[in-house]
Amino acid sequence: MSVATSISLEQCHRPCPDMRHHSLTQEDKARGLSFIERTRSQLRQSQLTPLQEEYSTLTEQEKKCHDFFELKRINARLRQLDKQMEQISTRWS
Repeated sequence: MSVATSISLEQCHRPCPDMRHHSLTQEDKARGLSFIERTRSQLRQSQLTPLQEEYSTLTEQEKKCHDFFELKRINARLRQLDKQMEQISTRWS
């Protein structure tokens, strides 16, 4: 025979407000925010670089191409790359 007990625990959003060692200093906050900003920048750049390279090669192909259907394919891919680069830039900014 088991007895179920109900324990009511109140969550506390500030567990120890009177203890200074539980809070971050301004320097820690600034350093953390700079690390976050740097990481976002690195992620954005690492994701954009291959897309930018593909974009530049496609624009070169577009200049040299004389086939109508090939031009349409290249332009469609360039629009896709534009959208992807815009999404990545907004996501990591």
